[in-house]
Order: sequence, then structure tokens, then C-alpha cells
Amino acid sequence: MKVAVISDTHLGFKWNSERREDSFKNAEEAFNKALDEADIILLPGDIFDTKTPSQEVFSKAFNIFEKVVNTRGDYPSVKGKKWEEGKIPVVAIHGTHERRSRGYVNPIQLLDDAGVLIHLHNDSVTVEKDGEKVNVFGMSGVPERYASEVLKKWSPRPKQGDNILMLHQSVENFVYTEDGKHVKLTDIPKDFDFIIDGHIHWKNLEFQSRDVPLMFPGSTITTQITKREAERDKGFVMIDTDKNETKFIPLKEPREVFYDEIDVSSLSGEEVVEKTVSLAEENAKNLDKKPLQRIVLKGEKNGSFSLSEIRKKIESSILSIDKKTYSKEEGEEALEKIDVEKAGLEEISKNIQFKEFEDFFQKLSEGKNDEVIERLVSMDLSELKKFLEKTKEKSIEDEDGNSSEEKSLEKKDRKINRKESGKDSKQEVKEKKDKKVEKTVEKGKENVLDYFN
Repeated sequence: MKVAVISDTHLGFKWNSERREDSFKNAEEAFNKALDEADIILLPGDIFDTKTPSQEVFSKAFNIFEKVVNTRGDYPSVKGKKWEEGKIPVVAIHGTHERRSRGYVNPIQLLDDAGVLIHLHNDSVTVEKDGEKVNVFGMSGVPERYASEVLKKWSPRPKQGDNILMLHQSVENFVYTEDGKHVKLTDIPKDFDFIIDGHIHWKNLEFQSRDVPLMFPGSTITTQITKREAERDKGFVMIDTDKNETKFIPLKEPREVFYDEIDVSSLSGEEVVEKTVSLAEENAKNLDKKPLQRIVLKGEKNGSFSLSEIRKKIESSILSIDKKTYSKEEGEEALEKIDVEKAGLEEISKNIQFKEFEDFFQKLSEGKNDEVIERLVSMDLSELKKFLEKTKEKSIEDEDGNSSEEKSLEKKDRKINRKESGKDSKQEVKEKKDKKVEKTVEKGKENVLDYFN
């Protein structure tokens, strides 16, 4: 069976700019090419650019999907979900851009209600044609910090036939997350024939042949002009389940993307302007439509220049200019500022006292989570940093039992146990508190996971 994977179309991206039609044209080209040979179309999230697209954006999107599913043919039948015979199955998950709070309908659910696709979240559907079965499993996008646990709790298991798992999450080693939370390769269920992850906008099929058959189809539109996106084509993936093969099909519609850096260290202000304009014009030469260009000016500047002046001279491109330059004086001031800030932080750290440190755990054990959260949010950055460091130290002390406080408690416990054997020792009281805290945390964790299932 032939399976087309079209990811991250971001319909409605830059709707109020000269790029307003780009996402739709790119998506239409992808769908039209997919219909030439596909038996089923998969959409691993971020179909729309926002969770509440305007009526105009939703209308244009609906027209595209209606045209796709009204293309009748000898397509597979669908088991487990309502789907009209003769229509090509279109199976989707929602992504991070479409996710809404519980109780609110997201745009992918609306398209499901309209009958132009099948929406999955921690669910599966089977398509069958000429005795061949393909089982599609989908977990829609959830906050990164909960993704591994939600996936573990769902715990999808392959069925008879070919099995495909769709995700829309950050995966370790492939994308950076601020809090370091992401799905690890070891979290991904085994024994699936193909694992497809949306969310990441540059294609990568190189992992497909390894132990975890993971692929990133990439997006059909450039949303961030980065060096990596400039180096890779936009398109979609076609899977042949019979041959266990994948191929990438590039699109012709997307705009060309250029990413360049210019070192201004040896240039005068006039030369910076001249070189930047010349580079941009050369990149845009002989193209049918305006390209996307990002030019980064960096290094120590020797003369003044205006970014607005540069932009006025370049009309052949949709341009983004980043200025990462500095004067000699600014460089010296920056180094001096770093030293002063470092010394200031050290002095603050010496004087800050956390009288409520122990109270946090008491409040948690009493279920007063809101009070704890409110206090944490009210802390400034340095105070919060100090608190976290103290928490870490406390954790280490609890593990090795070598702190002076711990030794003091042990000594008192021995006296109490000798004099009042019928009463709980401080150590026992502490253990009870710890158990209450652990129980509270686990309960909160369960509630969060239930929310995203």
C-alpha cells in the first residue's frame, strides 16, 4: 500500500502579509501529487498555524480537504472509524499549534466532524485493501513535559498487518527544548514498522533504517528562516509498505530560502550596505517569485550603517536582517558588565535567606499546592535560582545522610526513642511527611496525564 505523509502545512501562516497564499499553494501541490499514487494520506499535526484560525483561513482549508476526499477511486476501506467508501482515507493528529484546553474543540476535530478527515488522539484506525492491512496509531501533540508519560500510559501495541505510529513531539537529539523535556528514543514503543514525527520542520529520513524506524517528513512551508531550513527542500514522504521503502517528493511551489552571514569587521559602513544589497540581489536573480532571505551581520563594526536603509534598497526579496555587531567600546563594556553582574549575584546569594524553605514541603503535604506555586512565581530569578540550588543540596543530603542537620536529628531520635518509646520519633514524622508529599505529587501527576489522554 502507498502511504503519503504530509506534515506541518501551517495553513494560514503569515495570513496578513504578502505570503498569505503560500501555505495553501504548497499544501495543494502536496495533496495533488500525493493523489497520483497514494492509497492513504497521513497528516502528523500542525495542519493549521493557529488553534483558532479565522473563518477565511478555515474556509480555504476546508475547500482543499473537500476536494481531496471527493476524488473517488479504488481506495482502502476503513475499520474502526466512520468513513465513506470510495474516498481516500485522510488520517490526522493535531499538533502543538492546534492544541486547545479540555472542553474546547480544535480545528482538526472540526474537520473530522465535517467528514473530510479522521482525527486521532491516543487512538488507532485500520485501513484494508486487497487483503493488506495498515494500522495507523496517533498521539496528538501534548506539552513536552508530559509527552513521555502520556505515551507510556497509552502504550500502543501493533496489530496484524503493517503498523504506523504518528507523533507530534520534540525528540531527543533532534530538537532543543528549554526545559530539556522531550520524548526519548527509548520511550518510543517497539515493533512498529514506521514511526512518523511531525513538529520538526526539516526532513530527516536517515534514521529510518536503524533500530527505531523514525522519520521526520519536515514541513511544507518555511516558518523560520534558519540555515538548516535553507539547506533542505520542502515536500512530503511516500511510504511503500509492500517494499518497506520511503522516498521524499520535493515541491516546486515553495519560495527559495537563503541564509547568509556577513562579517563586517573589515568593512566600512558604506561597504556593509553595498555588500549586503549585492548579496541579496544576486540571490534573487532569475527567480519567479520573491525568495525568503535572512542575512546576519556580525563582528566588530568600524562604521555606522542603517538597517532601514538596507531594507529600502532590497525590493526583490522578503528580507530579514539580524544585526549581531558591536563596537570596540561596546565589547569592552559588555565584558565589564558581565564581571559586575557576576559579582552582584554572588553577593546576593550570600545574603538571601529562605525561612520558608521547609514550609514548602509542609504545604505540599497538606495539599496547599496553589500557595506553593504562587510563592514560586513571585520569586525573582536570582531568588528562584538560590531556592532550586538549596533544594538540590537538600536532596543530596537526604540521600547520603551526612548533613549536620541529619546527624542532629538522629541523635535526638535516639534520646526520644529511649525516653518515649510509645511516641513517633522525629525521623518517623519526617518519613510520614515525605510519604504525604510523594503521594500528593503522584496524584497531581495522574491528574495531568488523565487530562491529556
